[in-house]
Amino acid sequence: MWRRWSRRLALVAVSIGAALVAAELAVARWFPVGSSLYELDEVLLFRPIPGARSVLVMSAREGRRYVPLALDAEGFRGPGKSARRPRIALYGDSFVMAENVRFADTFGERLEVHLAELLGRSVEVVQAGASGYGPDQAFLRMQREIETLAPDLVLFVLCAANDFGDLVRNKMFRLAEDGELVANDYTIDPSVVSEFAARERAARRPALVRLFEAWRRPSPARRTTAYVELYLRAAAGHYEQFALRGENNVYTLFQDFYDADLAIYPDWPSSAFKRDLMGALLERIAEFARGRGVPLFAVVVPPAVDLDETFDIRVDTRLYPSYDAERLGRTLAELLDAAEIPFLDLYSAFRDAGPRGLFEGGDDAHWNVRGQDFGAQRAARALADWGGLAD
Repeated sequence: MWRRWSRRLALVAVSIGAALVAAELAVARWFPVGSSLYELDEVLLFRPIPGARSVLVMSAREGRRYVPLALDAEGFRGPGKSARRPRIALYGDSFVMAENVRFADTFGERLEVHLAELLGRSVEVVQAGASGYGPDQAFLRMQREIETLAPDLVLFVLCAANDFGDLVRNKMFRLAEDGELVANDYTIDPSVVSEFAARERAARRPALVRLFEAWRRPSPARRTTAYVELYLRAAAGHYEQFALRGENNVYTLFQDFYDADLAIYPDWPSSAFKRDLMGALLERIAEFARGRGVPLFAVVVPPAVDLDETFDIRVDTRLYPSYDAERLGRTLAELLDAAEIPFLDLYSAFRDAGPRGLFEGGDDAHWNVRGQDFGAQRAARALADWGGLAD
């Protein structure tokens, strides 16, 4: 009797073990939640890993959606380059990478569709964005890839919410005494290296464990206007660290802050420093594109903080009467004009269309599926009217 039950229990244990192994292999192959998409890079701080795959599980607030993410052999999101022409190289941050939506719904893919309709011929958009990138990293990545990509147009996406501050946090460029943009000798702080190593270790844990943890992860706590004061303190601290004390250690790669100093106090030294650094960088980008004979066009993404009245983080004008909801985008527009870069500022279009239905919402400032398509429609129309993709 006991032997029979022992054999049955052993068979059950073996069956359960085999099922778990099969499930682990299946999840790791087809549902790799929590896998690494990025690795450290000596020039770019970090870069997308060629051929990487992952699955993002959105929070309960965002509907527990599963978003598959796949990079090609060159680190671009999507299946890889085709032979279609004209080819647009699309550079920018998380608004280009668009990890919160499926590939077919991304800004870049929708741009292909709308441009094909307007131009009457197919267009290829290579999505060379990376979540967390500032315009400095996007520019250096463009320099690295432009020969192999051989684009007919570079479309540069600028995030008005935090791209100014990215230049101060990343410390990749400084201004010389004559105002010339110069490369800065930055160092990635050991704490960042340790953080990446911890991410890699976490990504190597069993796929079933990563899936379970992602599913149980609670929605982030609701943020409030109190965060504006935190952003102001952060802006002042980053400015003091980089501009005044001359520190070159990079302490954060993915933690972005709304540029509250520039939006509220444009006369602060930190605001002026950001404007000058951004202006010099945009001039350098324009100079590089002209030198390569590649047309350059920019799209300015407006901040959800400045547009969506239901967004968790808002600027209280009673506390900050000098706040101007259009200042961040307008400042970028002025600098793009000065650098002679044609551009589209999406602020007015998003405001008039009803921004509440175009962003993920809560404290997620990214475009949802509707926002991706709406931004792509407007960008396609602007590019078609501009004529930079003429035969």
